[in-house]
Amino acid sequence: MLSRTASRVSHVFRRFCEDRRGNFAVIFALSMIPVLGLTGAAIDYTNASRLRSQIQEALDGAAIAGAKSAGRPAAEITQIATSFARANLPATLQNIPLTIDVLNDNTTVRIRPTSPVQVQTALLPVIGINTINVTVSAEATSGYQDLEIALALDNTGSMGGQKINVLRRAVSDFVRSMEALHSNSGRANSVRVGIVPFDTHVNMGRRYRNEPWMNFSMYSGNRNGWNGCVTDRDQPNDINDTTPVAGQAATHFYADECNLADVAPLSSNWGQLQSTISQMRAAGWTNVPIGLVHGWHMLTPGEPYTEASAPRERLTKVLIVLTDGENTRNRWTSNRSTIDTRMRQLCTNIKAAGILIYTIRVIDGDANLLRNCASNPSMYFNVTAADQMNGVFQAIANQMSALRLSR
Repeated sequence: MLSRTASRVSHVFRRFCEDRRGNFAVIFALSMIPVLGLTGAAIDYTNASRLRSQIQEALDGAAIAGAKSAGRPAAEITQIATSFARANLPATLQNIPLTIDVLNDNTTVRIRPTSPVQVQTALLPVIGINTINVTVSAEATSGYQDLEIALALDNTGSMGGQKINVLRRAVSDFVRSMEALHSNSGRANSVRVGIVPFDTHVNMGRRYRNEPWMNFSMYSGNRNGWNGCVTDRDQPNDINDTTPVAGQAATHFYADECNLADVAPLSSNWGQLQSTISQMRAAGWTNVPIGLVHGWHMLTPGEPYTEASAPRERLTKVLIVLTDGENTRNRWTSNRSTIDTRMRQLCTNIKAAGILIYTIRVIDGDANLLRNCASNPSMYFNVTAADQMNGVFQAIANQMSALRLSR
């Protein structure tokens, strides 16, 4: 009896195992678990990747915004980066804790969420994954440069009328742009500007009348009545930045007479710079080299102008020269070719000293001479109408801004 029952149970079991009618549904249901898991993974990880990109973009922008404020106090840079991040993170994440490091003399900004961002999953919980951790960080370093800029500006008779009026406005706007750049940097002396009006002379200012290296042998008046004008130095110092030394006549500056506005030494005294600009007037002949060499003197710390900084990292020195004519006269000659030759060598000397040169030709002048004097052809500007000067100076101002905030 027992064996008959066991045999019947065994038969039923074999039939159940051999019956395929319900197995497909069971197998399909079981196989859908990994399929759903893979589908859920694709969807949830795509969503997490999209959110990560949004966070990355916000943090990249925040790091750059902080780096562009390089040189300011670390607390200010941190606040700038934080504000940018908060304004650009996805709405659900705007209040997440952020860690911000300001490094390398306040020039590098590193930013990241203090903890990994947890993204809630929609489909992955079916296989037990409820969140995905997203780790993001950003870093930016500013290559900011302090700027010292000298403007050597043609104040000769050919610049009279509309030209000198437009020049005053254009240079005034340029100086205001540099003032804003300086103010936005939050750093003392981050941008300084000097102005050298020239014809065949330069007016250094009366403050030099008692210097032992000032030579009055060419001046017909009384030393106390001298207004500050000088002519070319002895060669070869007329095209070099040789420091004047008492007792070494070849290095001395020669007092003379002229009708030029005083130079404005390199400074962040924006009011004084604007005053010099307003006093510029057109008269006299053209000697571009004397304007260039005094611009060079202004950008170096030795006598006669001592306001410039010594060369260092993160300091760029720029000389901008504008003229509307060909060289016509210097201390020795009115032979244009001779003066041009000295100017070519002077431009070479200035560039060899690490100074960037911009040249601006206003309607007239030797285009090749000025183009070759510039540090590269893109730094030469050819103005074909006086009213274009403002656009040229604004373009240079924009380049100065990009240079100071270079990354």
